[in-house]
Amino acid sequence: MGLGTRLSRWFTEDRHLNRFERQAFFNSDDWVPLGSNDTNTLQKIKIYVSVYDTLRSQKHNFSKPMNAQTLDPQALAQSVGEVMWSRDRATNALGMELTGIKPGEAWLSMLVRSDMVNGHHICHGGLIFTLADSAFAYACNSYNLNTVASACHIDFLAPAKEGETLQAHAVERSRSGRTGVYDVTVSTPSGTTVALFRGKSYRISGEVIAGLQQAG
Repeated sequence: MGLGTRLSRWFTEDRHLNRFERQAFFNSDDWVPLGSNDTNTLQKIKIYVSVYDTLRSQKHNFSKPMNAQTLDPQALAQSVGEVMWSRDRATNALGMELTGIKPGEAWLSMLVRSDMVNGHHICHGGLIFTLADSAFAYACNSYNLNTVASACHIDFLAPAKEGETLQAHAVERSRSGRTGVYDVTVSTPSGTTVALFRGKSYRISGEVIAGLQQAG
């Protein structure tokens, strides 16, 4: 028995999936094919297990075809955040945390470590930009449509010190067609605004969770 088959059976048996749930997750080649051993399949299984657990916690109705149109927008945003986070090496390497996500909105935090300060012993501006840019990315991808930045601008208003945990809050201001505008506020726990960031987004082809738009 292939590893893909064993993981798939573990997934369905452990969670006691009903027939609608089984069909939603294992009835299409766009999802997880049973019996495959390739690494892409194993990665898909891990991702969809996470997505499934999120959806079930949101009491998603699996008797309906599972696609982007039938999912609760909040459940979809959470699932997208989890999938993006699982493969986002840059933000993980910098010790960031995704503390919240909604459709068109996201919150990230980052502890200013000793290796993040510059020659003035304050947080390097490039790292503050990266935190804001990451929050922007999660907000504009929360609809499960692959979206990238087309332009970004940042104003630095106050320094951030070593040991402070910075909070970045990204908010959607406009979204029409393939483009969008998002504002991000980076602040300290005391409420001091460290930076204001504006990002312009552009939607490209594909989905964060592949196959969800057409599934069902």
